[in-house]
Amino acid sequence: MRINNADDTEDWQDDLAAMGGAPGLLGIVLAKAENASHVEATAARLPAGTPIVAMIESHRVWTTAWPSPLRTPRCGWRSG
Repeated sequence: MRINNADDTEDWQDDLAAMGGAPGLLGIVLAKAENASHVEATAARLPAGTPIVAMIESHRVWTTAWPSPLRTPRCGWRSG
């Protein structure tokens, strides 16, 4: 399930409230993840172990905020 980015606080909180208790939730896609704190804040509001795939949507974010994307263990990673 795709949810709004963490900077869009009201929609992000609404999405997490709805998804946090969804039966059969296999994971979420976090739109416009700008840094690891977005993933960490999202993970803190979901059931333990819920997979998170962070969508890094700009080169600027990739080169400045995510020098080592694998540093955040809850963050799914795929290249290409």
